[in-house]
Amino acid sequence: MKYLLTFLSLAVVLSGCATAPTSKHTGAAAVKAAAAPVSLARMDTQFLYLAAQRGLAEGQPALAIRFLQALLKKEPTAMIPRVELVDLLLESKREQQLIFAQKLLEDIPTAVVAAFTAAEKAEIDVLYARTLLMNGEAIQAAAVLKPLLLQDERDMQVRQLLIRMYIQQDDLKQAHKLIQQGLQLKESLSLRRVQVQLYLKQQRFKKADKILLMLQKKYPREESVVLQRSALAEQQKQGKKAERLLQKFIQTYPKIALQSYYSLAGLYVRQDRFEKSIAVYQSLLLQHKGDAQVYVSMGKVHYELNQYPQAAQAFAQAVLMLSPTSDQAVSEVLAEVYFYWAASLEANHQWQQAVPHYRQLQSQHRYYVDAQLRLASIDLTQQQWDAAETRLLQLQTLFAQEIRVAEMLSNVYLMTKDYDQLLKNTEKSLKLEFSALLLFNRSIALDALQRFAEFDAALDRLLQQKPDDSEALNFYAYSLAERGQRLLEAQSMAEKALKLKPQDGYYLDSLAWVYFKQQQYDEAVHTQQQAVALIADDAIMQDHLGDMLWRQGAAERARMAWQKAVDLEHEAAKRIQLKIQHGLL
Repeated sequence: MKYLLTFLSLAVVLSGCATAPTSKHTGAAAVKAAAAPVSLARMDTQFLYLAAQRGLAEGQPALAIRFLQALLKKEPTAMIPRVELVDLLLESKREQQLIFAQKLLEDIPTAVVAAFTAAEKAEIDVLYARTLLMNGEAIQAAAVLKPLLLQDERDMQVRQLLIRMYIQQDDLKQAHKLIQQGLQLKESLSLRRVQVQLYLKQQRFKKADKILLMLQKKYPREESVVLQRSALAEQQKQGKKAERLLQKFIQTYPKIALQSYYSLAGLYVRQDRFEKSIAVYQSLLLQHKGDAQVYVSMGKVHYELNQYPQAAQAFAQAVLMLSPTSDQAVSEVLAEVYFYWAASLEANHQWQQAVPHYRQLQSQHRYYVDAQLRLASIDLTQQQWDAAETRLLQLQTLFAQEIRVAEMLSNVYLMTKDYDQLLKNTEKSLKLEFSALLLFNRSIALDALQRFAEFDAALDRLLQQKPDDSEALNFYAYSLAERGQRLLEAQSMAEKALKLKPQDGYYLDSLAWVYFKQQQYDEAVHTQQQAVALIADDAIMQDHLGDMLWRQGAAERARMAWQKAVDLEHEAAKRIQLKIQHGLL
């Protein structure tokens, strides 16, 4: 803030600074002194201010907020840190932070307020009005802003805040009036932008485009105007117009058209013109070779096209450009790139190369859970069941509310047939949110343990939420048929599953088994023959066909089917041999 920077010099702002006395430490005493934590309250104001600035420079606003808060406790009259802290809190847009920002401005010491010049007071009032607006206190904001506009009607910042207030209150007529009055005083690009936003809010798209066209002619190098016109055209399903606007700006101003390149590439992606999108990024690289984001965006398009080697190459280049120095943590942006690089390698079956990149992500990163799940998936691919279980249990401890962790753990226990552990682990997870996968996996375990009342309850719950889940319908129908229970209901489920997936051999097998249990042997044989025509190498299905043929009276054909089941290494081969010798008892 220009006025406040002249109000108090930095030396005054950081008054009372003292240099900590130096002393010599040797041996263990020095180590102990270095390791002892230092309270923020003991740090001098100069250190706190510089630490806050470093936090901002390193993209850590939360850390900067902590240092500035500590500084203000020691030096409540310091205005520059107070204003910087308010700005940071407003940028967070979090409710508690916004309330705190308002309190900071309301608690400025009286003596400091009394020393303000008129210009400095006006600047603080504008900041206070912004804070009030963000806290939803429009009436109070108006009481601050209206006198300021009367003092200087050319103050566009005040005018725009008032317009925002009227828009919040849905008083669009008054908002338009303020815009027109401001434009009569002075043509303003920022006011025109607000006017466009207002027309868009009213869905007066032609009016908005007309103003944007005028601005494009008046400010031909203003990329944001072209971007907005293009976005509006796409919104109106005028894709060719949106494309032409961006292409023309890129051709005319290639060196400043960075966002237009990105927007054009994004437009092509949304139109499923992925190769065109890649070509745009390649053109952009000629203009901005040092921009890591270009490689990231291009890598994502390659990934979408299943071009995994090219995707991995692009992400690798981005990592080289974004890699921090040895004393810096991996940033959120870099963590995301590591994740996609690893995912590209994994999709290309380069599992071992993917692992170290997934491991770069830490628990604070957005994609950390995804990375750990992928690492567990790689463990499963290599049949390292214990490693997958250990990783997932640790992850579940850190992220107890994450349903995906419980889902993958249930897959691990299914693969190892540890049904009791599956049921124990997923019991609490069922309360988090609905998960069809968890319910289905539990039903498999319950069926294996012959806990049929719980099995029925699990699939009833699943189908209540997802009545067209064909896998659940088929499994439920088969289980009921095996038990010889509710056979008409089982038939209805099997038929519905087949309507959803008509050419699924396993679903046909389930329906045939229902017919068999109903003693409708002709229907059973006819349906089962369709099933084995689709899946000829399933031992259980051949066994079923043999049973059906035997009951139909085709003994020799039944024995042939049973022999196929034995040849296909049926797990109950001895029992099948008895049927071949003696038929169904």
